[in-house]
Amino acid sequence: MEEYLRKVMVEYTCPDCDGAKLKRERLLVTVDSKDIHRLGEMHLEELSGFLKQVKIPEKTREAGTRIVKELTTRLEPLMGIGLDYLNLNR
Repeated sequence: MEEYLRKVMVEYTCPDCDGAKLKRERLLVTVDSKDIHRLGEMHLEELSGFLKQVKIPEKTREAGTRIVKELTTRLEPLMGIGLDYLNLNR
């Protein structure tokens, strides 16, 4: 059985998501040209710094500001206990 599985199972990177394991539509949404997968790959300290300097467009300022505030509020306790080397995709 194991021999058969080696022959028929092929491991490859998905051309749509490039291995991100997210739907293509999810990867179309970006923040300063970084999609959700790239943001999730950042270490928490790096992500926090990125969110503090991100420029939110005027038309989405109200919602964007709330989202950034919520994210930084949730990141601070994790960094406070020394988990700043982790990333959200882990």
